[in-house]
Amino acid sequence: EYEQLKKDIAWYEEVLADPKKVLDIIKSELIELKSRYGDERRTRILEGELNFEDEDLIPVEEMIVTITNTGYIKRLHVDTYKSQRRGGKGVIGM
Repeated sequence: EYEQLKKDIAWYEEVLADPKKVLDIIKSELIELKSRYGDERRTRILEGELNFEDEDLIPVEEMIVTITNTGYIKRLHVDTYKSQRRGGKGVIGM
């Protein structure tokens, strides 16, 4: 068992010392995986550029932005906004 372990260590050191052997091992393992699991691609790959900005990812919704005199900023959806008169105290919990 010790002799086999020494042989294995020597083989690993030999492989790690030669980058071509590393690439050959990777190539052979990938070919094996391809033969075992390879099938036709299910999605199409299209060439070309996608022209969109970061802003295109933000949904367009009607919002209300409120700013207090102390600098507090809050954004609310129009459906959830409740307007108050001057001097309103907000929603009071029971």
